[in-house]
Formats: sequence, structure tokens, C-alpha cells
Amino acid sequence: MDSSVIEYPGVQLSWRRILAIAQDQPDPIVAKSALLSDDTNDEEHPPPQEQATFNRMQCMNKALQNIYTITSQDQGYIAFMVTMATELQHKCPISMAFLKHVIDFSEIPTQQTLQHVTMALLDKLSSKQTTAAVNATIIWSMLAQKFAGSLAESIWTDALGDLLIQCLYDDNNIYSLLALESFALTGSLKRLLQAQCGIARALQQVLGTVDQNLLRLLQQSPLLPSFESIKSTTTTADSPNLTLVSIKHHVRIYQELKSAFKSCRSKLSKKRKSSRESKQWGYYKVLGDDTITPDQIMAKTRQEDITAFLDLRKLHFCLEWSLTHVFGKNDLDSSPPDQQTYLQPIDLNSHCKLSKDRLEVRNDTFFFESVRATTGVPTHTGGRWYYEVLLLTDGIMQIGWGTKKCLLSSQDGSGIGDDVHGFAFDTHRCAVWAAGELHSSSSSSTTSTFGGCKAGDVLGCLLDLDKDYCTFFINGQDHGLSIDVTKTAMALYPTISLTGHQHVVANFGSQAWYHSVEGAQAVTDAAPPRCHTTVEIKQDDVTEINDDGPLCNICYAEPINVKLLPCEHDGIGETCAHTLASCLLK
Repeated sequence: MDSSVIEYPGVQLSWRRILAIAQDQPDPIVAKSALLSDDTNDEEHPPPQEQATFNRMQCMNKALQNIYTITSQDQGYIAFMVTMATELQHKCPISMAFLKHVIDFSEIPTQQTLQHVTMALLDKLSSKQTTAAVNATIIWSMLAQKFAGSLAESIWTDALGDLLIQCLYDDNNIYSLLALESFALTGSLKRLLQAQCGIARALQQVLGTVDQNLLRLLQQSPLLPSFESIKSTTTTADSPNLTLVSIKHHVRIYQELKSAFKSCRSKLSKKRKSSRESKQWGYYKVLGDDTITPDQIMAKTRQEDITAFLDLRKLHFCLEWSLTHVFGKNDLDSSPPDQQTYLQPIDLNSHCKLSKDRLEVRNDTFFFESVRATTGVPTHTGGRWYYEVLLLTDGIMQIGWGTKKCLLSSQDGSGIGDDVHGFAFDTHRCAVWAAGELHSSSSSSTTSTFGGCKAGDVLGCLLDLDKDYCTFFINGQDHGLSIDVTKTAMALYPTISLTGHQHVVANFGSQAWYHSVEGAQAVTDAAPPRCHTTVEIKQDDVTEINDDGPLCNICYAEPINVKLLPCEHDGIGETCAHTLASCLLK
């Protein structure tokens, strides 16, 4: 096969048609035809809405089929991937979803085709385009995940490995880390990364740099409350979560982050110098009819600082997770966190990434993944219950409440609010999602003015069981995003559903609130007292093991020979009993 890439103009046009129709934007071909046509009959007599929708869907299907036809050819597959290096909008969840869809449903490429994809993408990146570099790492990540095994070995080259690691050093490209994790799904490549590339050492060095950058940014920019303000907030009398744990948590975070921001230091100092000069000279920059004041310059600088901080925090989390779960020694600590309320996956097939305290969660799959809090609120008890979620990304997320009957399936794309057993706030559409339907807010004008949520926003979830409704606050502001709640016999649990590459931090009351709600209790206050279990081993049962006898209900690999005290629950084996911090059957 010739290493040169044959141009396929239809790839770009078909791709743009798909995205435009999927996002309810004008079809570029129809819009162009309308400009060239003098016939105004279509404008005077437009087709009915249902017919227009059907026509648009037909056009999208034709565009998809055109792409499938192109990717069924070796050169066409290569051309599509090279086009995606510039056309992919990695911050658009719809764009990412369609790329995954095309990779999944196109004909499986040959090893030689995949080799040429890597060569063509590396050649494309010689132009030093930052966007193309990010998009290329996403493409490699998807391909390595889809074709783990011998085909992934065909994609890999030493030059690609050097590029991915260099992207981490130079650009803090989180997608290059995800690509390395995807290649590590192939055992031979994982061993190569560990032995030949020294990946663990490289990631540790990047993590050290990120730590330094994080703290220096905190010291130089008023992104978050200072340590003194945090201490003062945790000692006010009206906070529902005022415990020593809150203070210790912030002290620990403050000390951990107190190593940061080498790469941003010069950048930030230049911004501040420019801003000070603007104020001193009374300078106003005019572009057309828009006047940029010094206050606007400072606001823009602060927003850039926040974005830099969030990007580094996400990378810090991913580096730690990768070192622990992918390239580490796999000696994972399975003990539960110190706090009683935390997030846990819905099932064992979940691929969500959770922090050590299980309050921070990220989804780097291309499915709709969900997590649920360990503490639920019985609806018959009444009261006002509250938790907060800090958004580190701005994609599609659904955050709300649901019973354990909620259908939460990553394969089916079902999240919280998609059935009658739960309701949620949709951060992308900025509306409440319940029973599979999108509910408009009570103040639609406010919502349309506000728009969707962005990274750095804090979503507050207030469940008022005295008045039977739930309200969602954005940065402490009530935008009329409420829904009536029907009481049931089952408890309501805080539940979070995330699309690909979304990342949040939950607070159920073990830390200080960003925005407190008067009279509300923390969700963690609804947790029952912990049952400090004592293991009583039935020695008589240990002496004789019957392979056909009852086995542990947790591992099904050892006999039942333990009773937990004081709850007196049994049905488990000795090994599993010693791993429990509290009884699971209470």
C-alpha cells in the first residue's frame, strides 16, 4: 500500500452533515442549495415538522452510509482518520460519540491499514497543530481500545510511544495518558511500556510537575477560598457538616497542593503586569463597538486561571489513578473510606474511575456510566436533605436522586432520570430530566439566559421531603429548576450519571459546603450508625470442609464459618469477614 493518503472530499462533507443534523443545525448541503436556488416555494410552503424531521434523519443516515462506504476501503479508512485529526471537536460529546460509532460499525481494518493510519497521523502532527495532536491521541485511544490484541500491536510504534509521553510532559494532554492506558489493554504493549519505556517513572515525574504547578497557581490566583477562609467556614454554627474531618481534609489538601505552578508562574505574572498597567494608564481596548475595561480583563484572567486549575486537577487525578490501577503493582487498598457516605459503582462491570475517598469520579469510557451514594434518605422521614457536586468538566451529566430500582445501564445508555424511579438535573441542557422526559424549568427565560453549566460550577441538590419537591441550585443560585417528588416506600439515593470523559467531585457533608442551604441536613447525616463488627469463627465448621456444602455468599470460594457480632449475621467465610469494616446486611 502506498504511504501517501488519497484525498476523500466526501469524508469532510458527510461528517459535517452528520454533526449539523444531530445538533439540530442547518444541513450544510441544503443551506448551500437554498443559496444557489432562486425558487422560494419551499420557504412559502415548508413541509410539516414531522416530515422535515424525517427528511433530516434520512440525510444523516445517507451521510453515515457514505462514511461506511469510504472506510470499507483501506485508503478510505486512513483518509477518514486523518480527516478526523482536524475535524473532530473533542469538547463536543456528540462529535466524540459519532467517531466512536463509526469506529465500532465500520469494517474491521487490516493490520497494514492500521499501521498506515499511525504513519499518516504522525505525519499530520509534524505541522505542530495543538488541536490535531489532541484529536490524534483520541483516535489512537479509541482504536487501541477497540482492537486490543494483535491489531493494537500493529498501531503501536516507538515513535508513537515517544509522542504520547512527550505530549504529557509538554502539553498536559490528558488524552495521551488515556491512549497509553488503552494500549496497556494489550499485554505485550503493557510490558513494553513498563520495561522499555519506564512508563511508571515517567508518569511519576509528570505527576510531580503537576503537583508543583497546582500549588503555585493556588498561591498566585484567588481561585478558591484561602486556607483561613476555609477554617472559618468550618467553624460556623449553621453548617451541617462541621466536624474535625472537614478541617483535617482541607489542611491535608492545602498541604498536598502547596507544591505547585512552575509552568504557569511566568504566564500569570505577565497577565497581572499587563492588567496593572491597564489600570494605571486607564487603558481601554476597543474592538469595533466593544470596549474591554480593566475589570473585564481581570475577569478573563481569573477565568483562564480557573480553567488551568481544573485541567491540572483532572490530570493529577488521572495520573494517580493510572499509576495505581494500570501501571502500578496492583496492591490496591480495598478498605472502605473513613467517611460513611461515598460513591460506589452500580455493578461490577462499571469502568468508572474513583478516588481513594470515593468522592471524586471520572468516566473515561464511551458509555453512560453511573455511580450511587452509599447512603439513602427514607422519604417517610421528612426533612430537607442536601448534597453538592463540583463539575470539573462541561459535558453531558445527569445528577439527582433515585431509588435502587432505577434502571442504570451503561450498555443501554440509561442514566438517572431515564425512568420513573429517579429524577436528575441535566447539566448540558440545564433542565430537569425525569421518567425519560425533559422537563422545562419553572422559569424558562432565566434558564435560556443562563445556558448550560460549565466546568467549575457547583450544583446543589436539595431534597425537601416536608414539601415534597427537589430543587437544583447552580453556584448557590435558584434558577427555578425544581420538580415535585412522589414519596415511596424506598429510600432516595444521590446518583450521578456521566458520559465519556466527564469528571465530578461530590460532597455529602463530610466537607464544608461551597454554598450552604439554610435548614438543610447533609445526606451523610441520614446514614445509620456504623456497626463495628466482631468476627466469631465457628471452629467446628473449620475442621471439616464439605465441597458440596454452603459457600460464602460473597466469594463462593470458602465455607460459611463466621458470624458477625453484635448483628449476628452469618453466611460468609473467614477471609471475607476480615475485609469488612462494617456489616453489609444491616
